[in-house]
Amino acid sequence: MPSGYLDVMKFHQKFGIVTPEGVQSLAADVAEFRQKFLYEELREFAEAHGAADVVGAVDALIDLVYVAYGTALLMGVTPEQWAKCWAAVQEANMSKVRCESAAESKRGHSLDVRKPEGWVAPTVRQRQVLGV
Repeated sequence: MPSGYLDVMKFHQKFGIVTPEGVQSLAADVAEFRQKFLYEELREFAEAHGAADVVGAVDALIDLVYVAYGTALLMGVTPEQWAKCWAAVQEANMSKVRCESAAESKRGHSLDVRKPEGWVAPTVRQRQVLGV
C-alpha cells in the first residue's frame, strides 16, 4: 500500500475531509476545485523547472501526487483499491514498447513508449476493482 496515500488519508482525517463510502463521481463544484488544484501544482512544476529550480520542481511533483491521492479519496477510492488499480496500470504499461524514434511517438519524443498491437488497457480490471 502506498505510504503517500495513507499520509493523505491522515491529512484528510485531521481536517475533517470525509471520504465517502463507495466509489463515486465528485460533485461538480468539488471536481472543479480539484481540477484547479491539480493544474496549479502542474503550473508550479513548469515554473520551477523553467527556472532550473530542481527542489521546487520536485516539491511541485510531490504536491501534484498528494492532490491526486486526495482527489481519489474524495471519490471514495480506498487504499486497497488504489493499489490494485495501480497494479493494473503498471501491468499495462510494462506491456508497452519503447519508441524507436520521435516520429514513432504521438508526443514527438524518442523517450516515449507506445501501445503495441493487441495491447490491453487496464480499465477492465479497474472497473472490477472499483465495482463500477
